[in-house]
Amino acid sequence: MATAHSAGKKFRVVIAGGGVAALEAAAALHALAADRTEVTLISPEDSFHLPYAELLEPFAGGAPTEYPTARLAEDLNFEHHADRYRWVNPGDRVVHTTAGVSIEYDALLLASGARRRPRFHNAVTLTTAHMAEQVTALLADVDAGRVRSVALIVPSQPSWPLPLYELALMLSTHAVEHGVELAIHLVTPEDAPLAVLGHNASRDISYLLRSYGISVHAAQHCQVHEPGIVWMHPSGSVLRPDAVIALPELFGSAIPGIPTSAVRGFISVDPHGAVRGLSNVFAAGDATNVPIKHGSIAAAQADAAAGAIAALAGAPVEPKPARLVTHAVLLGARSPIYVRAQVSGDHGSISEVSLTPLWDTGAKLHARYLSPYLQQLDAARATV
Repeated sequence: MATAHSAGKKFRVVIAGGGVAALEAAAALHALAADRTEVTLISPEDSFHLPYAELLEPFAGGAPTEYPTARLAEDLNFEHHADRYRWVNPGDRVVHTTAGVSIEYDALLLASGARRRPRFHNAVTLTTAHMAEQVTALLADVDAGRVRSVALIVPSQPSWPLPLYELALMLSTHAVEHGVELAIHLVTPEDAPLAVLGHNASRDISYLLRSYGISVHAAQHCQVHEPGIVWMHPSGSVLRPDAVIALPELFGSAIPGIPTSAVRGFISVDPHGAVRGLSNVFAAGDATNVPIKHGSIAAAQADAAAGAIAALAGAPVEPKPARLVTHAVLLGARSPIYVRAQVSGDHGSISEVSLTPLWDTGAKLHARYLSPYLQQLDAARATV
């Protein structure tokens, strides 16, 4: 890692991405080194909302809360460059965008997330752009009696399967409330339901799913060669549901100029978020080789990277490695379920489960700097 920046000219930081990791890093740098850094965020998005918030829309009856990027940029003191980055020249410390713009940097943070691809041609793959429409269409078919059984599939790991569990619970509740028959099968390669959150959480969530009449097929990999037929391996069992819904598979972003030695093209980083083999280049969130893809993990990585970048800029900050603790809220049951799990490999080794919040705010997104800021915006909006 390079030495601290000399006094005078501000330290140029480029953040590539517009999701949780990118905005948490921007908020952290604003708090730690606003007077020393000049931050540019490259993202085509003109607003931000919580990951998978669209999943709740058909059940909650309202669109997810959106936060305009222009407002975030003003409050968190970054310049928003509405574009996509295309490739990086680490030698010259330049980011090249899709529109042909070249942006120089002193430190670069890659927080663009993972690429999402459908795994099954004969299934509906949940997508961010159309998730609310996809779930609304499914509910219409359930209510009309056209769908009496559904298979929800986690295609592979690494992934963040919790949204599919929320969908299963919400579908079960919807079916009961509307007096319709619906068999729900959840198929996952995990050893046990949400094993990524540790034994205690997995045990309690397994019991919850059974109480809602949801059948879980764990440690199974699927093939859907034709519509309505799900083959499971290694059990050899076959499901014949009326509808098949799947999460997408996740892959790294494959950025020219950035080494991706990890499986599926994810970026290898050290505990401070530094990209291995490059100077002053960092990465955080779903684009990295950390196996658990979740907002609280992305935020922790972003905090570690922001601390290291602030130190490079000469701020009085001692860089600290990312403390990877998952703070998850499972919705869809009668009450939210709060889980806090220390990450160990691709499992949560120590987990706590509660019906009351296990962290100060109890917010769905747990991020040291971004969450309190978004809550301030929510509170201000509520008073208007």
